[in-house]
Amino acid sequence: MNPVRASTLAAADAQAGSSSRRLRARAEDIIADFAQDHPGRSVTVDHDDIGRVAVRGAVARPAASVFKLALVLAVLRQCERGVLDAAARYRIGLFPPTAFPSLLTAFDPDHEISLREICRLALQTSDNPLAVFLDALCPRSIVAETLEQIGISRDRFELCAGYTDPELGAANRANALNSDDALTLLQAITARQDYADLVRAMQNSTRNTRIPAFLPPGARAAHKTGTLDGVANDVGMISSGERRFWAAFLTEREADLEQTALDIGRCARSLFDLLLSHDPISEASR
Repeated sequence: MNPVRASTLAAADAQAGSSSRRLRARAEDIIADFAQDHPGRSVTVDHDDIGRVAVRGAVARPAASVFKLALVLAVLRQCERGVLDAAARYRIGLFPPTAFPSLLTAFDPDHEISLREICRLALQTSDNPLAVFLDALCPRSIVAETLEQIGISRDRFELCAGYTDPELGAANRANALNSDDALTLLQAITARQDYADLVRAMQNSTRNTRIPAFLPPGARAAHKTGTLDGVANDVGMISSGERRFWAAFLTEREADLEQTALDIGRCARSLFDLLLSHDPISEASR
């Protein structure tokens, strides 16, 4: 290689590396603003140009319905092994009743939906009877094995409660995960092209007051929320065209969940503006 050309490339690589470090530092500042003064908050972000950054990313917190990602992933892996059939259809009347609002009340009891559709709806609506039904098909031991298979070791999570009405209070708080692993869980789904229907379902979530709240028109968030008393979680892949990043927000001991939701939304927007609204490396080098 021409020495001048080699020197130019080396200088460009050095500048790109320096720009990536500055971009990473700015992302760290954004997530610190969200979490640093709130001991009950964790956040992990992943982007191609900066890698992973986190505040309290290894602290286990109540996962709430974020764990439905693991349940759906385990069910679909059982389908891939031939243990379950994704095309099998089930009557709406088979789903358990709940005292809470449910999408299923819109269907006739004899209406049938496929197991794959149940998985999509469980992520899109977070309807608990759907998760209870999937929980009965796929034992928690299989869900735990699935988590281990994607690199989340057994000592880093707790999975001991389901989604029946009596389990939605103190019992469900025992289900714990950290934000680093919550991101790994989501990426295990978004990384697979054959799970594109699940990503579309999450992009059309019925619960959009957190990560998507302040994103600009045209931005997409494939995300899954989780909520309990004092807990407001959201884990998502935020995209604009072909560019994307992932963010996991897990919280506990929050006094005002509406304010927490706003804080998550504003943090997600700040990250979007930094990482996706322009060429981040070029911007960071200015």
